[in-house]
Amino acid sequence: MPFAASFWKQFAATAALATVMLGSTGCQRLLMGPAKIHEVEERPDQVKDFAVLYGENCAGCHGVEGKNSPAFGMNNPLYYGIADDATIHNWSANGGPGGQMPAFSTMAGGLLTDDQINVIVKGMRQRWAKPAMLVGMALPPYAASHPGDVSHGGQVYAQACASCHGVADANGAVMHPGKAGSITDPTYLSLISNQGLRTITIAGRPDLGQPDYRNDIPGHPLSDTEITDVVAWLSAHRLPEPGNPHPTGNGTELQRRTGQ
Repeated sequence: MPFAASFWKQFAATAALATVMLGSTGCQRLLMGPAKIHEVEERPDQVKDFAVLYGENCAGCHGVEGKNSPAFGMNNPLYYGIADDATIHNWSANGGPGGQMPAFSTMAGGLLTDDQINVIVKGMRQRWAKPAMLVGMALPPYAASHPGDVSHGGQVYAQACASCHGVADANGAVMHPGKAGSITDPTYLSLISNQGLRTITIAGRPDLGQPDYRNDIPGHPLSDTEITDVVAWLSAHRLPEPGNPHPTGNGTELQRRTGQ
């Protein structure tokens, strides 16, 4: 048989076989119905898994396990003793004024729904709160009820904070930060709100070795008034604009603000 005739005969046979196979596939689809489309991934606003939500939105600042983090470590049982769920939800949703905490609620420009924020708040409390540890303790209130006495706050700082964060001179300036670093540096104070200072003073940072309000002065837990006053004294070290030079010379500006 000539080559051309043989080629076209084989081609016709192959084409016929392909037609039969395609027809068979079409019949199967008719019998089985249209192919189902499966949604492989959840919509971002439908994710309700704590580990995913916390890991993607919180862990970068607050630590994978809620500790050893640049921002406040959420793995702190004492914190859950002073802050209720509504307070934590509000901070998560709307951010923290005067600090670096951003707003995560969709209503405030964030990406999380109220339900997702509730999942995070509930998940943190379930994992890290230990209410049995706090039974019988008269905890200081979460928020201050008055502005505080700056002058008295300087005395509290000298007794409760200076051994780790540096001794303040007569003008209120801390020239040598101490082993735990300065907490009066205006740059640091520009990154944290008064509420943030109060929260750390009460709850401490056990992950970093900072004691809570019960152990700053051995045998003398700090009172609500002392906490409020020392925060007022620390806040008095803020500069109107954090980029301005630190007070120099005789410290007149710092003396005016601290009352010392």
